[in-house]
Amino acid sequence: MQGWLQEILHTPLPSGARLCDLQRSATLRETSFYFPMRAGACGRLGKVLAEHRGGRATALPTPGTLKGMLHGFIDLIYCWEGRFYLVDYKSNDLGAGLRAYTVAALEQNIRDSYYDLQYLLYMLALHRYLATRLSDYDPTRHLGGVHYLYLRGMHPEHDTGVFHCVPDLQALRALDALFEGAEVSV
Repeated sequence: MQGWLQEILHTPLPSGARLCDLQRSATLRETSFYFPMRAGACGRLGKVLAEHRGGRATALPTPGTLKGMLHGFIDLIYCWEGRFYLVDYKSNDLGAGLRAYTVAALEQNIRDSYYDLQYLLYMLALHRYLATRLSDYDPTRHLGGVHYLYLRGMHPEHDTGVFHCVPDLQALRALDALFEGAEVSV
């Protein structure tokens, strides 16, 4: 178990960091967020997700209206070289061996599990948080992206188990407008 943990901690991330390189002062762990959803149909949320997925039609698992408070927890936020990254740990079993955790396999699991919707919501939470904390906040400069770390597939000598996505600023703006009750243009 200790060997496996060391492999995870020493696996290079797309930012250039490794988990073992992160200073505690440059991280937020198990960060809770809340934000209001003033109104919006799930169909509009589905359109934002479909556009993010390259225009592929996307049905959400639960239809309805979005109204109330959205609450969630982000596993890890870290700052590296002036950019902020979201990390979510996944223990999904995609198959035996590291070859089951290729980029293509991770992307398929992300879509099938709606983790892309999850990371878009997390990115919106981080975007709103940074806008209140950084006087010179600019999402193109400060948002580094999302890492989904499939722990069973991570190894420092193999390019497996790490999914990375750069911020989709168009989706971010559309989600922000959607949850404010404004019209969404995608």
